[in-house]
Amino acid sequence: MNSEPPRPVLMERAEYVPAYRHEEFIVPLLRVAILDALDRYCRPDGRSKKVLDVGCGRQPFRIHLESMRYHYTAIDTQQFAENEKHFLGAIDGQLPLGLAAEGPFDLLLCTEVLEHVANWEGAFSNFAQLLAPGGRILITCPHVYPLHEVPYDFWRPTTYSLEYFARRVNFTTVVKQQLGDGWDVIGTVLGIAKPHSLRGGIIGALLREFVSKVRWMFWLILKSRFFQKSVSLGPMYISNLVVFERQ
Repeated sequence: MNSEPPRPVLMERAEYVPAYRHEEFIVPLLRVAILDALDRYCRPDGRSKKVLDVGCGRQPFRIHLESMRYHYTAIDTQQFAENEKHFLGAIDGQLPLGLAAEGPFDLLLCTEVLEHVANWEGAFSNFAQLLAPGGRILITCPHVYPLHEVPYDFWRPTTYSLEYFARRVNFTTVVKQQLGDGWDVIGTVLGIAKPHSLRGGIIGALLREFVSKVRWMFWLILKSRFFQKSVSLGPMYISNLVVFERQ
């Protein structure tokens, strides 16, 4: 019988700010988009409601959700010492004992999680079980991004694949967004790429140094968003954001 590989020990973010060079394009973009979507499409109607933060990590959005008058519950596969995980478990497996009884939830928040979830059929079935009728789920996951949290890195979906699985559990689309453009993709690639010489000697060393300097200079220009303010580079994009509603 094959056993699951151990999950990597993660350095989750407590705040949605970049920690590495290749995060400079996706993380600020996501932070603005997530907060905007919460305020536009997921605001309670004047009374306290329940939210489940799926794959919550170190809970970077908890304060904002509680300020919106949500009663906060969390689930993740790992426990962090500085915060309380209400439930431990994988969203595509059997739900932890007691989680369903905490619901149904008016909002599910699932940010940067589904690329690490192998069984989307199981995950969306659990979403449907946990979400109240008329409740909403906000999902983000990358479309172009380096490998991370291996070997639990499975997918780089599109908004269309997210909608496909949503329809199978009778969710309707409230909003879908393809975040960023080709400049953000290039900046992310440059941020993670490390030049290596394929030839020896001084020529190889000089070429590697030249490529490294050009890469660094272009990355700084992209980080300043000089091009992005004037010219959009499509059709590539860097991340997905969708909000679905349970009928």
